[in-house]
Formats: sequence, C-alpha cells, structure tokens
Amino acid sequence: MFVMGKFIAQSSRSNAVLAVGDFNSVEDETATHVFREVSGLADSFRELHPDKINEPGLTNDTPECSWRADTSTAALCSNGTMKRIDYVFYNKNKLSCTESVVCMGKIPDQAFSYSDHMGVSSTFQLNIETDDTIEALFTLSRDTADTALKAMETSLKQAHSDTRQKVLLWLVLVLLWIGVMTVGVLQLLPAVVIGLLASILAALGTAVFWYLVIFARTEVSKLSEARNEMSILSRFSIKI
Repeated sequence: MFVMGKFIAQSSRSNAVLAVGDFNSVEDETATHVFREVSGLADSFRELHPDKINEPGLTNDTPECSWRADTSTAALCSNGTMKRIDYVFYNKNKLSCTESVVCMGKIPDQAFSYSDHMGVSSTFQLNIETDDTIEALFTLSRDTADTALKAMETSLKQAHSDTRQKVLLWLVLVLLWIGVMTVGVLQLLPAVVIGLLASILAALGTAVFWYLVIFARTEVSKLSEARNEMSILSRFSIKI
C-alpha cells in the first residue's frame, strides 16, 4: 500500500486519478490509512456517507451475495464476517464526487449474484480550474507511520523465517535426491522405483528453488526497501 500510494503521489500530482478495486483491507486498517495518506486520495463512498454505523457500505460476504444466502445478516454481523474492502479512491483537487453507491447484488430474476463482492459505483465531476500548488507531495501521520513500521517489521521477520524454512526444505530434498541416486547406483531398489522417486524429488526441489529465487527474494527485498524508506521519513519529516 505504501509503495502504490507513493507511486500515485509522485506520478499523478496534476492529473485526475482514480484507484479502484478490491484492496483486501478494511477502511480502519493500517494498510488503508497508509494508502490514503500517502497517495492523497479520498474514499468516494465515505466522503458522501460519513456515518459508518448507519451507512457501512459493506461489499464483501454480505447476504446479497448468493454464496452467503443461507447465512442471516445477524449471524454475519455478530462474527464480523461482513467487510468493506472494495473502494473507488480519487484526488479531490481534480475531481468532485457527486454520487457513490454500493451496487450489483443479485442478478435480476436470478437466484445468484454477480459476484462474491458488491460493486461500488461513483460519479465524478472534473474540476477544470484547480490550483496545482501542493505544499507537500504527500503526508503521513506519525501514528500511521509508527503502526505501519511495526506491521512491516513483523511481516519482514515472518518473510525471513519462511525463507529459512524453505532453504532447509530445499537442502533436505537435495540430500534425499542424492540418497535415492546412490541407492540406484548400488542397485538396492528396482530402476522404476528409483526413477519415480528421483523425478518426484527433482520436481519438488525445482519448485522450492524457484520459489526462493523469485517470490521469497522479491518479498524480502521489497519489504526491506519500503521499511527502510518509511523509517527514514518518519525520523526526519512526515511531510514528503
């Protein structure tokens, strides 16, 4: 969220900007706060419907979704299943939101819904004459920065732990493959069994290896980069 918000802030200062979709983060979570504050974008639905109690704007796991049709609203509310994680964000200096509604429940004359998520429909008016002068590229509150840093530290520790576990798994698979091939050379098992075991271990080892090279390495690198940047910014100035 930090990286995406920073990209929007840095590349779209004088343009009308919309960021839409399933963000997998409820509006009061740290990730959503970080994105809104860093990007400078506003939540179209919440701008026009500030009452979170009477107008929650729920978009996920609601009774309107057909796959939740057998679950009562009361039960969903009591266990906290229903969420608002779908948004239409916009920059207020270039756009004015005139309407925003949650839509797309059940398909007309059908027993099922369009999706397991509700849609969000927002209408905007383009502000032609606006002042592009901005004091700072974006701002990030101290509380949000501190909370986000703690979350990043936790995620980074987990990522390092997962990587170490995968490295150990890969080493075990390599040793097992060597063991199987040694058994094959000594002809202690039928060639068919040796070939099958060697193929399975080779496939698993290759999958784990590429996971480490591509996913785990990228995850740790990007988390470290975002953590370090936010840490530096929080020490000197929250205005960027």
